Amino acid sequence: MPPRKAFMVNHLRLNSPEVEVESIKKDVLNAKNRGADLVILITHAGNAYQPYPSWHTVEIYHHIFDTCGVDVILGTHPHNPQPMEKYTFTCPFEKVTKQGFVIYSLGDFIAYDIFIWGRLIPLLKMTVQQGLLNQRKHTQLTKVEVLPVYNWGQKDLSKGKELRLLDFYQLLDSIARNDPPAFLSPLCLREVATLQYFWENYFLSNSQKEAYAVSNRA
Repeated sequence: MPPRKAFMVNHLRLNSPEVEVESIKKDVLNAKNRGADLVILITHAGNAYQPYPSWHTVEIYHHIFDTCGVDVILGTHPHNPQPMEKYTFTCPFEKVTKQGFVIYSLGDFIAYDIFIWGRLIPLLKMTVQQGLLNQRKHTQLTKVEVLPVYNWGQKDLSKGKELRLLDFYQLLDSIARNDPPAFLSPLCLREVATLQYFWENYFLSNSQKEAYAVSNRA
């Protein structure tokens, strides 16, 4: 970190058992005092290469919702995607019940990881709406859409280095039609099959899997 620029990164050991989150609460309050309608917290925590967050990560994120009043938590560090969750809490500042949203890991973006699960990226589209709640202005996240993306990397380095980001659903459709992209090797096709299993059995909840199946039939 550049000298005298510690403000650029907030160091807080969220993986520690007795971590204090008072600094997060102060930052959220400062944001609200400056007029923020919705507060998103981005974290770098959790255990790498695990399909699910640890019990500690789940508990500390719930604790942050309850005590700090953030609206959304976007988790990073584990390298592969980890599930999404809605969490109901009472905002300590506004004293109203809110629906928080957390994704425990966004995975990697522009990185070709050695671990297969790290080659699947959940891109989020979040819809935020503003209205009235008990005659007071109220802003909340009302919808989250997820697009899985396959981070394809050139396996034969004699052909040079190359990365491509592919719509995972469209890719699965092309494979089902027996018309996959020509640049996908048999190894890549096996990789895609592994990622499909991971996506449907680890990342998506039962209700999300049902919605996925309906959208694929539409």
